[in-house]
Amino acid sequence: MKKTILTLDIIFSAVQGEAKAQRIILQHYDKYINSLVTTVSEDENGNKYYQLDEDLKIQLQYKYLEGIKKWKVIEK
Repeated sequence: MKKTILTLDIIFSAVQGEAKAQRIILQHYDKYINSLVTTVSEDENGNKYYQLDEDLKIQLQYKYLEGIKKWKVIEK
């Protein structure tokens, strides 16, 4: 996946509620969010299994989008 760069235009658009800009921000933080919702379990033989909690991921993304709406944009 190509690394995205968050420009001020994208941030301003996301704060104003533009869905495309919000998707770009979520894509930017996708690996980080995945790391937060991944658990590691181990069986009796010592094999490790990584499990991604999709429900928790959706909840975190929703909370993040709610937080974006509260950002204060100060224009000079």
